[in-house]
Amino acid sequence: TVLASLAEDFRSPLSFPRGPAAGTCLHSLLERLDLHLPIRAQQPLIAEVLEQGGIDARWQEAVGNWLEDILAVQIPDGCALHQIPPQDRINELNFLFPLEQMDMHRFGRLLSEAGFRAPEMSQPRLRGLMKGFIDLVFRFQGRYFLVDYKSNYLGPSLADYGLEALTACMDSHQYHLQLLIYTLALHRFLASRLPDYDYDRHFGGASYLFLRAMGPELPPPRGVYALRPQRQLILALDGCCRGGR
Repeated sequence: TVLASLAEDFRSPLSFPRGPAAGTCLHSLLERLDLHLPIRAQQPLIAEVLEQGGIDARWQEAVGNWLEDILAVQIPDGCALHQIPPQDRINELNFLFPLEQMDMHRFGRLLSEAGFRAPEMSQPRLRGLMKGFIDLVFRFQGRYFLVDYKSNYLGPSLADYGLEALTACMDSHQYHLQLLIYTLALHRFLASRLPDYDYDRHFGGASYLFLRAMGPELPPPRGVYALRPQRQLILALDGCCRGGR
C-alpha cells in the first residue's frame, strides 16, 4: 500500500499537505465518492477536488491508493466503509437542538465523573441552540454508528499515531466533548425516528478516523479511535441540556 512508502514525496499520507484546505479536500472526497465503484474509476473526481483545494496534482495517484486503504479499514463493531450501501449511510448529518438553561456546573461534573475534561465556561447557565454536522452516520446489522474524519498531523512516522497518541489528541483538542455532543445528537435523532429505539440496542458507537495513519495492513488502532459512551452518561447529558438538575 501507499502507507509503506513513508519517506517518498507525493507517496505517503504522512507528508500530505496540512491545514484546513487539505482537511476540507479529504472530507469532500469521502463525502462525494461512490464507495461501491473502484477508486481508480473515480480519478477525475479526485483530480477535481484536489485542484479545487489547491493540492499539487502529483498527489492524485497516492490519494487514490490512500482512499482505498481508508475504505478497507474495519470500524470497530461495524464494517469497512466500502461495505456500506448508499441507503444505509447519511453524509454530513446536520443537527439542531435547544439548550434549555443548561447548568454548566452539572454538565462539567458529568464529564469529569466520566473521565473527560470539562470545558471552561464563563457563565453558570447556557441557553441557545446546539448546531453541528456529523461527517457520516451509517447503519450496520441494525445498529447505528457515527464517524468523524480527522486529518490532524501528529508526527512523521506511524509510531506517532498509536492509541496513546490518538487519545492525547482527542483530549487536547476536546474531541471527546465533540464526540459526546455528536452521540447525543444521534441519540435524539434516532429516538425521534425509531418507535422501539433503545440506546444500548441501536447505538453501535463513534469512530474518529485519523486519516493519515489508516490502512488495513497496519497494526491496531489503524488510525481509528473508537468509543461507545455509557448509556447513563448520554441520558444524563440529555437531561442536562433540557434544563434538568
